[in-house]
Amino acid sequence: MLGLTSNQEYGTFVGTGQTTGLWGFTYSSNDVDSGAPVTTIGSSVKLYGMHTSNTVNYSFAAHIL
Repeated sequence: MLGLTSNQEYGTFVGTGQTTGLWGFTYSSNDVDSGAPVTTIGSSVKLYGMHTSNTVNYSFAAHIL
């Protein structure tokens, strides 16, 4: 995730929320990072979604189809 205040953060995918449909990740984030791109890293970058929210342990992204 490349957020406004968190800058570049790394984490792993932990699953999809059954009720929200948001994807959960282990990267760190702040409240003002909403809308930041969540991508893969490496030579072939793929956009997974847009950062939407966070809790103490996880950050969440809306999946891009």
